[in-house]
Amino acid sequence: METFIRKEMKYMITDQQKQQLLECLQSKIEPDIYFDCTIYSIYFDTKQLDLLRHCEGKPGLKQKARLRSYQPAYDATTSVFLELKKKAAGTSFKTRHEFTLPDLKEFLLSGQAVDQATRELSSMLSRYELLAQNGNQIISEDEQKTAALLCGAAIEARVLGLPQPAMSVTGSGAHGIIATMPLFAAAKVSGYDDETLLRATALSDLICMYIKEYSGKLSAFCGCAIAAGTDMACGLVLLHGGGLIQMKQTINNMASSITGMICDGGNQGCTMKGVMAVDAAWRAAKMALQGIYVFDVHGINGTTPEKTMYNMGKIASPGMIGTEKTIMDILNQKQKEKESRNA
Repeated sequence: METFIRKEMKYMITDQQKQQLLECLQSKIEPDIYFDCTIYSIYFDTKQLDLLRHCEGKPGLKQKARLRSYQPAYDATTSVFLELKKKAAGTSFKTRHEFTLPDLKEFLLSGQAVDQATRELSSMLSRYELLAQNGNQIISEDEQKTAALLCGAAIEARVLGLPQPAMSVTGSGAHGIIATMPLFAAAKVSGYDDETLLRATALSDLICMYIKEYSGKLSAFCGCAIAAGTDMACGLVLLHGGGLIQMKQTINNMASSITGMICDGGNQGCTMKGVMAVDAAWRAAKMALQGIYVFDVHGINGTTPEKTMYNMGKIASPGMIGTEKTIMDILNQKQKEKESRNA
């Protein structure tokens, strides 16, 4: 796999200018192996041409997915390159993986992500599945699907390292995204006024901080989904006209469902965890608003919201200290196996 980060400036020049430029460069640079090749490219897109339409809107982030070869791919030994190119704030980011045609066919049929370039392509395609579920609209008439799309895309941008800002909560950008982005999405869809959105967002951030006081900053507990997801669910209750009773019941529903989700580091799985948090939050809030909730006597639920959130935090620390060690053992073993294969 190769990764390129660079600034690109492109100019239209005449044949005469090209010749003069080549003469000036001869003493300073050497031609690479593809200097005199014909470049063959196939660009990929969805059936709805989402990538093309997105780029035409001159967004802050542009993306291209393509297959490139520097010679006709006649046989099984010819190298072809699967490339994912992104451009943000004037900087281009390109990752690519070299395949032979049989290997490429196997990847396309299996969807297995063999390295960063193919992981990013698979991830990008999954985001467009969320777009398809939302009626191929970024903002649709469905709060939950719009929230899942915006939240998933924002978390994906962070784990891929794109240079876009995100508001952090308790020191985490992913916490900040889950705590706020779904509420923003709901407001865009349903037209909640600014003051109500601000109150819901402030409430969400405060509850996240409360849970994290007990779970700790770092643990084997997925604070993004559990802490930020729970606080965001309470923000939803406020947006939908609920009160303290419904918020308490929502916290019970969240504590009884996703508490225990593990954190195994910042990776592509964070996007899936974010989507799952959105789904759990909407269901928990909707059920509570209808008077459906898990009673205090069950599981780790307490008699007050504070006690329930305290118990959620204790599941993380000290509860999952042993889990953290097991996760690290698994990750270290994977690294050893990779090094052994590459030796």
